[in-house]
Amino acid sequence: MDRYLVLFETPDSRPLLLHDEPIYYNNRWVGRTTSGGPGFRTGKNLCFGYIDAECMHEKTALSGFAVKVAGEMHALARLPGTPYDPYGQKMREG
Repeated sequence: MDRYLVLFETPDSRPLLLHDEPIYYNNRWVGRTTSGGPGFRTGKNLCFGYIDAECMHEKTALSGFAVKVAGEMHALARLPGTPYDPYGQKMREG
């Protein structure tokens, strides 16, 4: 596999992420966002993006990512799992 679909959060919650914004890892372009927006249940600004597999060799790489929006760089945090109900408990409780 040469690309991974990854879920990110913008810790500062500033930029509105829509799609096709460039993603950087350690100041090197590695991919683009596919979609994004506010997570109303989570209160987080979330986006999905495809990134190069070579920057994912270390599966624990959660930081070092950034997105460029309107000429400004914004930090991204890679989320290792789902930010809302990761074990499906709320769904099972009804």
